[in-house]
Amino acid sequence: MTTIKSTMLCGFSTVILCFVTSYAQAQVEGMASDPCKGVSCSNHGNCVVVDGNPVCACEEGYAPDEVSGLSCQPVSAQQPGYEGRLTVDPGWALAGAIVGFVGMAVAGGLGGAAAAIYDAGLATGLLGFSSIVTVAATGPIAFAGGKSARRTGVPGVLALRVLSWVTYGSCLANGITILALGAAGFSVPAWPMITTAVLGVTSLMLFAIEALKCHKQAKSGNTTARSDSDEKHVTLAPGVAPVLGSEGVAGGVVGLVGQF
Repeated sequence: MTTIKSTMLCGFSTVILCFVTSYAQAQVEGMASDPCKGVSCSNHGNCVVVDGNPVCACEEGYAPDEVSGLSCQPVSAQQPGYEGRLTVDPGWALAGAIVGFVGMAVAGGLGGAAAAIYDAGLATGLLGFSSIVTVAATGPIAFAGGKSARRTGVPGVLALRVLSWVTYGSCLANGITILALGAAGFSVPAWPMITTAVLGVTSLMLFAIEALKCHKQAKSGNTTARSDSDEKHVTLAPGVAPVLGSEGVAGGVVGLVGQF
């Protein structure tokens, strides 16, 4: 009787041992067949299997950590070597664009009024002076607005910036020349005033469009990481150039020289 009980006990123990062994083996095989089991990717991505190993495919604005690759960490557009698409701070680029567009309307109206009454003496001078001051003040503000977004990594449009400063400098040079001639008692025809107004309006429009483009790039995540040495700087300095005529130097032009 004792022998029968011992045999039954051994048989029951063997069944339990086999069950435990089978369960453990199933768990190991399950983990082997699903390497992503238990990998949450910090709740900012999905685990995928690459060459049999779990890797996190992170959502925008996150990247796998450099150690294990099994968690998603926030990334920055300023991080060295990072290039990608994520929403960044647009700064006050939109406000800069608005200033540029408003300044364009004001400067255009003042310049057009000055050209319409070009022979009205003091009134013409005041209108022309106000137009030049408007361009001189609002152009750099619109440019600075776009630059506030470019500091976060958006590229902007370099060609627009170059054209903006070229037309800006030409407008100021023409405007100062016209005001100086008028103050000296010379009669200035309407077409130089119209040309100056067009240059001023064009420069402010380009400044505003470039700032608006920077704002949209920041909002859409069009960022390109770059080091400080890659930043495009604009340096302005006053310059004077001679105006040559058939008999030599006929006058001079005062303006701004820019380095982009």
